[in-house]
Amino acid sequence: MLQRCDYVTLVSMDFSCAFDTIRHQTLMEKMAVIDLPDHVYNWMVEYFNHRGHTTKIIDVISLIALISASIIQGSVVSPPSYVVAASDLHPTHEENSMMKYADDMYLLVGSGNIGSLASEFDHVQQWAANNNLRLNPSKTRELIIYRKRPDFDTLPGTARVGSLQVLGIVVSSNLSMGTHLDGLISVCTSSIHALRMLRTHGLPPAQLQEVALMTTISSLLYASLAWWGFTSAHDRDRLERLVERLRQGGYMPEGAHSFVEMATKADKSLFRSIITNPGSLPPPPKG
Repeated sequence: MLQRCDYVTLVSMDFSCAFDTIRHQTLMEKMAVIDLPDHVYNWMVEYFNHRGHTTKIIDVISLIALISASIIQGSVVSPPSYVVAASDLHPTHEENSMMKYADDMYLLVGSGNIGSLASEFDHVQQWAANNNLRLNPSKTRELIIYRKRPDFDTLPGTARVGSLQVLGIVVSSNLSMGTHLDGLISVCTSSIHALRMLRTHGLPPAQLQEVALMTTISSLLYASLAWWGFTSAHDRDRLERLVERLRQGGYMPEGAHSFVEMATKADKSLFRSIITNPGSLPPPPKG
């Protein structure tokens, strides 16, 4: 687990064509050791057995070529299959952390254990080689989150950046939300133009407000629980001005909540869910 430290190194790792290169045999071996009902495991074996690929150019279709890799990107079983394939990748040092969401993978190493960063990265590369995967250097990024800027060389095989998008949220070195809000407000401002076009084409006010709620407002609130607490007074003013613009344009009801109220409501809703469903929380760290 990460202890209190002066800075944290966050490495975002991208595997080239990850879903296309997982070997079926390797995946089945990993599925065999997890607690799957026999009929589910047998179904998965049958699903991946003797899969083929064809190529079509205009009206000409090639013969079927059997493939021994690929977890069928776009299928329902694809993301969970990749989760199983990556389930045996863990940090080599218990002080470090690794976060995985489908094929998005992040390594966190605190300043107190920074000497292990290179070996952790080598471990990931070795695991990738053993699993028919390869890190994409052009998309593998290193972000230093700090209170006092550290001075050490960039991790070989990565590019050091000042901000990094993590599951749709732009994280900056100083944990400020300005860069994230720049992109978010730009996208939502563009959506106001689309709303204006819908009104021009005759969409009634009630339906227009519903569209705004499901698109623009939803985009504004996306993962707000993760970044709202890091916003400055200036950031919150920017968000409130955008919400007011929506309200004045008739895209929100007159009595609609402010952004502060919407974010607070979402935060309280999550808190209620946690206290009523304690099993939804991950287990506490050891030690």
